[in-house]
Amino acid sequence: NQARMRGYALDNPVAINENSGDKAISLYPQPVHEKIYVDGTEQGALIEVYDLLGHLLHQQKASGGSAVIDAASMPAGVYILTVEQAGAKRLHKFIKD
Repeated sequence: NQARMRGYALDNPVAINENSGDKAISLYPQPVHEKIYVDGTEQGALIEVYDLLGHLLHQQKASGGSAVIDAASMPAGVYILTVEQAGAKRLHKFIKD
């Protein structure tokens, strides 16, 4: 079962290789209740949220080195948040309860 996420092929969508060496970006709280806070981004960084099937659910630009994403309408589950900045796209996993 293969899912596609804007140019990324995921053979096993549950097994995401997170960027453990990327200490600059932080997501909190975990698990997410209503809002997820993303800190350590560059001004104008592109932030996107995908479900595990690769569907784009949310897209916004970071402002002032951070972003707040309203996750209240998302059903409980695991999501992938991408941050594209400085020519690189980083993947981060979060859980919505």
